[in-house]
Amino acid sequence: METYNHDNHEEDDFEIFFDVGEIEEQLAKTDPEEASCYSYIKLGKLYASARRYDEAIEYYNLAIAMNPDEKGFLYYRGIALFHSGKLTEAMDDFSNVLQSEPWNKCDILNFTGTIKLRTGDHQGALEDINHVLDKNNGLLNDLHISMEEYDLLMLSKKLSD
Repeated sequence: METYNHDNHEEDDFEIFFDVGEIEEQLAKTDPEEASCYSYIKLGKLYASARRYDEAIEYYNLAIAMNPDEKGFLYYRGIALFHSGKLTEAMDDFSNVLQSEPWNKCDILNFTGTIKLRTGDHQGALEDINHVLDKNNGLLNDLHISMEEYDLLMLSKKLSD
């Protein structure tokens, strides 16, 4: 059985913020007009991996401002918004990405299905979650919803049939 090792977690955080510091230092030396939106995305991802979603969202916003047509940036911001509890904003980003038929449609539908369930749209949640389950051969462990939420969704389905 694997146990949580506090020391490893601190080492991971140190590595993440060491990387953040290096990138921020490079950006500080760069003309803002020449700063790369991809550097901002990298910073956003590093902050997100440390569960510092507000900082991640700030960097994703900078990248989106520089390249608003890049749907992948909206996807990353949507994930950070989702994890920070800003479900309506996350849904807006995911809906925008879905318009372009992305390669990761199944993952996005996993998020949108979860958001729909948590905001009371059981029918919409069922459609999205069923799509995810069909693509993942019915593997429930790939869902973002809890077992309790899944049970609620299935009860809702039974009642509507």
